[in-house]
Amino acid sequence: ATAVAWRDGLGAGLPDATAGPMPPSPSRLGPLPAAAGRIAAALLLAAVGTGVVLGSAASPVSSSTVAPRSVIAVAAPTPNPTPVPTPAVTPALGGGASGAGLPDDAPIARVDTSAIEAPAASAGGTEPVAEPSVAVEPAADPVAEPPAEPTPEPEPAPEATPTPDPGEAPAAEGPPAKHVVIVSLTGQSFKTAFGKDSPAAYLSRELPAEGVVLSRYAPVARGSLANQLALLAGIEPTQEQDEDCSAVAATCQVPARAPSLPAALTDGGRTWKAYVHNRGVPCSRPVAGAVFGLLRDPFPYLRGVEGECPAADVDLSKLGEDFSSTDLAPSLAYVIPDFCHDGRDLSCPFEPGTSGLQRADGFLRYVVPAITSSDAFKDDGLLIILFDGGNLPPRPKGDKPPAVGAVVVGSLAAQGKVTTRAYNHLSLLRTLAGTFGVAPPGRSAEADVRELGRDVFPSTR
Repeated sequence: ATAVAWRDGLGAGLPDATAGPMPPSPSRLGPLPAAAGRIAAALLLAAVGTGVVLGSAASPVSSSTVAPRSVIAVAAPTPNPTPVPTPAVTPALGGGASGAGLPDDAPIARVDTSAIEAPAASAGGTEPVAEPSVAVEPAADPVAEPPAEPTPEPEPAPEATPTPDPGEAPAAEGPPAKHVVIVSLTGQSFKTAFGKDSPAAYLSRELPAEGVVLSRYAPVARGSLANQLALLAGIEPTQEQDEDCSAVAATCQVPARAPSLPAALTDGGRTWKAYVHNRGVPCSRPVAGAVFGLLRDPFPYLRGVEGECPAADVDLSKLGEDFSSTDLAPSLAYVIPDFCHDGRDLSCPFEPGTSGLQRADGFLRYVVPAITSSDAFKDDGLLIILFDGGNLPPRPKGDKPPAVGAVVVGSLAAQGKVTTRAYNHLSLLRTLAGTFGVAPPGRSAEADVRELGRDVFPSTR
């Protein structure tokens, strides 16, 4: 019902994952009954009066002077009022009234990811690792090694050239999806987001039962913007890009001559769109201190799509209308939540407390069903939810980035599985290039970069 309402433009509000009244705590003793209160007060007055008389008799006062006696009035205690919970206020999703609170969690199937350690993934993502078949229910013995599936014969890698020409790069392979949706989160590692103690129940338990978890999916750079530009264009990031381009400099932008997946889609007659949560002016670059997710929007930095960007880099509220029709839905949709809902542990200016995984989980619980139940997604759609690898704790220079994880959902993807094969943003870019029949851009064309394999798309390899 939430998905249908959102697609029809009714109630575009984003429910708060943490909202919900807390039951009042009962008093340990409770208020005294009225009669018992009056008796207790009378006894206390009598005891006080006796103490005053005895005290006066024992005190050394003048025989001609009688000390005045003090009378102390004692009232029955007034019970404390029961506190009334204050409902949380959440920002609207793309404008409009706030939606209703999330329903209580129902019992859900769980893919066991707790027994999987998340080692740092290699940059190329090529080493073959056994792919365990993970049951939807947790295994009784998490230490036991699940039976491995046969590892497919490796395909011959394309021959690398010193300076790959995108026009001559060998075609990659990818699943025959018509509409691909990427939801880009940030600020968390695989262990935190998908581990047994993850506060994101929808992301770490419900969605894995519907798709496949990439437990060793890793970033290729430090900054959020640099990783997303690598995902779209396969670039080697500049220092400014790796620092999220707080000041927009010439080295923050990807040159127009550099190939990218959005540019290749445009050249091939396909469409792309970025759906940015609480987007203001379309395709605008952020100013210093920007509140929303604009710092994580990579499309304004791609000079090769400057002509299409104003019409294609839009607010998240447009996604429901676009995906109501297979003709309107773009080939590639890129969803960027705002700062309050993208996963990072920062204070939210609209709501009390920090953002983090719990609010990101609420965002996914609201947005994902609206996507997967749409007519466009049912027509060979593919959903990829990933962490970009930015906003993580600093690590020593030269250390490999930690695994951040991803979930792939759709009719073409495996279901209820966890793969331990190493992948990264370049692997995904090469895969999507194959899906749309374009040359792999930038570093994704290199020989040591491999597409997502049969462990992710078993029926298309």
